[in-house]
Amino acid sequence: MKRKGMYLISAVFFIFIMFTLFDFNYVKADINGVTVTPLIEDGNSDITDRFQILGDNDKVRTLKLSIGNFGTRKLRLRVVPTNATTSMDGKIVYTDNVKVGQYGLKYAFADMTKPQTILLRPNRTKDLVFKVKLPNEKIKGLILGGFNIYDVSKVAPGNSNVPVWITDDNKPVGGY
Repeated sequence: MKRKGMYLISAVFFIFIMFTLFDFNYVKADINGVTVTPLIEDGNSDITDRFQILGDNDKVRTLKLSIGNFGTRKLRLRVVPTNATTSMDGKIVYTDNVKVGQYGLKYAFADMTKPQTILLRPNRTKDLVFKVKLPNEKIKGLILGGFNIYDVSKVAPGNSNVPVWITDDNKPVGGY
């Protein structure tokens, strides 16, 4: 009987240690084996991680993304325009579909361009073109949108994001 009690106490102790040492929460990272690059046509710009659009009312802007698959499987990737939201831990994310009117949102980036789905074979790169229709009226402040890229078939877990900032006057937003 003493021996069974020791086994039980030892098992409970090891389970306790396992749960305190190992973190079972994980964060989705970029898509494994996939690169996503915004193709910035302004050679004078030092900004290469996002699109920054100085908006003229009622104009159409062209944005280009280069997506490469350096994995071993073909992937069906979905590129979806979304508005930025804030995650529970305060980070900017581009995974939620926010509609005009929600949270006081005046413009939805998802309404300015269309999503695309592509089939990308291993060791191939494809350039995508998005026509972004800017709002009819003057933009006050900043529209913070982006493209959320993920594998539709879930072969490659995770997602990638490319931010798109749209402003009318290019003045700093926020702060003092």
